Amino acid sequence: MATESITLWEIFPASPREIYEAWLSSAHGKMVGSSATVDPRVGGAFTAWDGYIRGTTLELEPYRRIVQAWRTTQFPAASPDSRLELLLEQVEGGTRLTIRHTEIPEGQGAAHEQSWIDKYFRPMKEYFARKREEERRVAIAQREAAQAATESRLPPAPQPLAAKPAAPVAAAPAARKPAKKPAKKARKAKKPARKAMKKTVKRGVTMAKKPVKKAKKAVKKVKKVAKKKPVRKAKKAVRCKAKK
Repeated sequence: MATESITLWEIFPASPREIYEAWLSSAHGKMVGSSATVDPRVGGAFTAWDGYIRGTTLELEPYRRIVQAWRTTQFPAASPDSRLELLLEQVEGGTRLTIRHTEIPEGQGAAHEQSWIDKYFRPMKEYFARKREEERRVAIAQREAAQAATESRLPPAPQPLAAKPAAPVAAAPAARKPAKKPAKKARKAKKPARKAMKKTVKRGVTMAKKPVKKAKKAVKKVKKVAKKKPVRKAKKAVRCKAKK
């Protein structure tokens, strides 16, 4: 009976060990998004995709190579199992998984090739990407918890000294307007001084006038006396002569 063979590969964000163990465990179903059962030893049976795939594990090289007898419900009853070989290689960015599927019934090679891409490669990449993200979050949480625990055991950090307040900068003096009120007060203050000066001058003039008035008064008195005494004396002499 004629058969066909296909080979395809893909890189997954996982280690060879992760893919190897997932393929040979109950995680097989989670990895591809369907139910699966696996006996992880040489000679152990396996099923996948709700029994659509079944077979037996033939050879195992831990984390490097898996060989299985593999068939689907679409294989003709008279067709023997096909041969599936998985090769795991560590590369940059993860693991290169190479699938060599041989002894496929004639006419089914292309369909199985597309099924490997749609039913295995795509869900496997999503599965391991989610796993990497979950591990990253766990690592961050653990790192933060460890850091918090370390900080809780450290003595409190000394408080920085309070900075002295800066000296206030003196504001520039505002321009002063000419004082009006003091000028008025000055003028008012001058009034008593002027009055006092006028009073003093007036008093000086008055005092200066007094001697003059006295002198005039004395002159008048002398004149008056001078006028009267000779007359009186003459009259007295006349009277004396007349008596004689």
